[in-house]
Amino acid sequence: MKQFAIILSVFFSASPALAQPTAGPGDVVPIGEDFAGMAPQSHAFEASDGETLMMDVYAPEGEGPYPAVVFVSGGADTREWAWFQQYGKLSAERGVIALVPTKRFKPTAEEIALGTQDTRDALKFARTLDLEISGVCLWVFSAGGSTMSALAGETAPADCAVAYYPVLDRTGSAEALSDVERDAWLAVNSPVHTFAQENEVLTAPILIVRAGKDSEGLNESIRAFTELALTRNMPLTLVNLPDAVHGFDGFDLTPWSADMIETSFDFVKKHASD
Repeated sequence: MKQFAIILSVFFSASPALAQPTAGPGDVVPIGEDFAGMAPQSHAFEASDGETLMMDVYAPEGEGPYPAVVFVSGGADTREWAWFQQYGKLSAERGVIALVPTKRFKPTAEEIALGTQDTRDALKFARTLDLEISGVCLWVFSAGGSTMSALAGETAPADCAVAYYPVLDRTGSAEALSDVERDAWLAVNSPVHTFAQENEVLTAPILIVRAGKDSEGLNESIRAFTELALTRNMPLTLVNLPDAVHGFDGFDLTPWSADMIETSFDFVKKHASD
């Protein structure tokens, strides 16, 4: 078992923050590098309920093994976002296999639960691909943070996880459920509830990146998860970017945001390699 049980708070010096982003998927891309001509290979896989989902694979050139990352956005079909197409291409350039899957994910309790299960299925499917993979990492963003509950279980389906400005408490999404339904739903779809259970101990190393200019509610969910992780001695690394906005990796194209992305790839390579 990999043992990393510390909190590391890193404060980057940032340029003045941009306004809270309002652009939609595909309007911005991380780092701004040009990867014209790089196309993914698409694979179909079956979800637990029999639905056919798709996964785009961006692989480095040359012989592996390479670490692999399953990217999960805060929306539905991550494959359609130019933002994550760029992440896929950037990953391949950095010697990491990028796996960008379809997932069902709308702001309802039913769809959030499907998104968690689809993520779990994608992580399992990743290990069946005919690729030389040294390990698998889950990299989530924004509302996709709730899919970190997919790491629950005696044997986590990922070797590590990276979470950018993640939503880690889904209490508000369960308000329409009955008390009994709510508790059961939160236990498998809300990370602060999932890993508060006595029988659930998260052993995979996690890197959480907090955007200091993000909403109070979202950052409160990070604070609550951090407190839980410390209490339960989980292997958590927390990075705080005081001047970062939600979506900083696409909207704040600055040296410090690029450094954060490179640091994240280093984390993946360290923890998702043999």
